[in-house]
Amino acid sequence: MTLALLAQQGSGNLTENEVVDLCHLLGQRLSVLYADDIPDFF
Repeated sequence: MTLALLAQQGSGNLTENEVVDLCHLLGQRLSVLYADDIPDFF
């Protein structure tokens, strides 16, 4: 998923902190989408 984010944004367009923030946001969104299917995730 991280590689997909980097590919979508293009080379050299994001700082390290922006990549971390986007990956964190992606993780949060995925956990909301699949929270019911993965009871031991939390």
